[in-house]
Amino acid sequence: ELFAPRPRNNLWKRIRDSPGARAILLVWNPRHPLRGDAFQHPTMNLKRVKIYGFKTFADKTEFEIDGNIISIIGPNGCGKSNIVDAILWGLGETNARNLRAQTAKDVIFNGSGTRKAVGYAEVTLVFDNEDGTLPIEGAEVSVTRRLTRSGESDYFINKRPCRLRDVSDLLADSGLGRAGYAIVSQSDIDQALSASAV
Repeated sequence: ELFAPRPRNNLWKRIRDSPGARAILLVWNPRHPLRGDAFQHPTMNLKRVKIYGFKTFADKTEFEIDGNIISIIGPNGCGKSNIVDAILWGLGETNARNLRAQTAKDVIFNGSGTRKAVGYAEVTLVFDNEDGTLPIEGAEVSVTRRLTRSGESDYFINKRPCRLRDVSDLLADSGLGRAGYAIVSQSDIDQALSASAV
């Protein structure tokens, strides 16, 4: 599965030629564009992803993202795709189907045979802002989304309460607005891997 800012350039070829690609999740995280003419706007670096109570992440989990292309390798069913879902959700995705869920509350960890359900889901995305891409003071900018089982939904920018619209406006010109990234699903990758050369 692939999360990548548009455009995708030659990433299809990289996926096709990658050994074990069926068990790899890639996050293309370009601090500097791979091609100077590929983007019409500045790009940002996603530094960390913090997840709690989102889907299979019952415990507080933090991923350090360092590099232009990050791969997370693991067997089927270990939760790789849930990381992409968490990033999408943190960016403000409101369509549950795009998160592989039926309803908004389905993203909250619902318990298991050995773990109790949690009361809310929360994702924080931390961006590098040293170059001032975002109009907020500080070397880092965090965007947090929280949803409770009672249906209360909250958004925060640098831990200050805000609206979804504020998050969308903040990211609109950064390359991470709703139209600024591409999600290549596992089924799309399977088709690419099985496609015959033309």
